Amino acid sequence: MDTERTRYGGSEAFQKLDTDPRLRRIFVGTHSRSITGGTGHAYSLKDQDETERTKKKAQPGSCLHCHASAVPAWRKLGGGDIMKGFELMCALPFQEARKLVDHPVTCLDCHDPKTMALRVTRPGFIRGISAFKKSQGVDNYDPNAMATTRRCALRVRPVPR
Repeated sequence: MDTERTRYGGSEAFQKLDTDPRLRRIFVGTHSRSITGGTGHAYSLKDQDETERTKKKAQPGSCLHCHASAVPAWRKLGGGDIMKGFELMCALPFQEARKLVDHPVTCLDCHDPKTMALRVTRPGFIRGISAFKKSQGVDNYDPNAMATTRRCALRVRPVPR
């Protein structure tokens, strides 16, 4: 991974909280201590290990939801039930949960390894978006079957060749 600043972002380590003084107020509490940013997926777990908030205040295992490739750990913890494993990991202290994961976020966390199609694997997001859609009158919402990229602010664009 490159660590030099580029116009594409995701290539350097910097403290996002120093870029705008309002961020410390917005993220008051655990995230107001440190938000290391710009290093990208390959460093997501390392960044989580090194952020001040995991060193200065006890954090839950749920922090790994977005920073690690945790599906294998959830599956193992839950005896094959990913949602149960997710709940168990979230209840653990961060340092204990951290022992259960080895890899930062990877391609297969968001892409089907056979087709590279986008997919949602994060239990927290699945539950959250399902609850949101239910509040709009849509029952049993499944983002993997029902979501589209038409209204998504971050559309997947083909790479120019």
